[in-house]
Amino acid sequence: MSISQHLGAVQRTVRAASRDGKAAHSVVLTRSFGAAAKELWPLLTEARHISRWLGAIEGRFELGGQFELKGNARGDILACRPPRQLEVTWEFAEESSWVEVKLQDGVIGGVRLSLEHTSVDSPHWSKYGPSAGGIGWEMALMALWMCSEYQERPLPDPVAWFASSEGRTFIVGSSEGWASAAAEAGADPVTASALAKRTAAFYLGEAS
Repeated sequence: MSISQHLGAVQRTVRAASRDGKAAHSVVLTRSFGAAAKELWPLLTEARHISRWLGAIEGRFELGGQFELKGNARGDILACRPPRQLEVTWEFAEESSWVEVKLQDGVIGGVRLSLEHTSVDSPHWSKYGPSAGGIGWEMALMALWMCSEYQERPLPDPVAWFASSEGRTFIVGSSEGWASAAAEAGADPVTASALAKRTAAFYLGEAS
């Protein structure tokens, strides 16, 4: 698939939420995969697969267990209903949030994956908006798609890919997509665009 096809494969949604009595927000990414739910599930729950598309990980991968993505986030496994639902806490940079993944069969020859990341409103959200998490998860789902399609074939080096023209195109396109999703959810379009551009600049190493 081309970069434009990967960008077009993701449905982006931004919505207001609440968590533990506090105002929150959710970014939701939905994408179809050629594999059935039972085939995609191991890629989401087994360390050797997760390490290929999300990063090196360790932990106890069962209900009530914990995980740690090296150099990234850690969390607790809150729900695990194979092969349909996985919910975890996501603790990163001293902030806690929640990630839920659902799989639904019914797509011709495959499954529809929905990933929802919910965070309590914070200065970080005010500064960067939904693109901050949205771009990262969108890249992760693209890598997951590659793992699903190409199995054990090595994936591109993330650092080199970030610096490539394809990587830059993806980051800018994703940020613009999240600006549109924010505007559709009721955000001021000018503000949404400004936040998205700020986030893209951060990912591209151009932030001032």
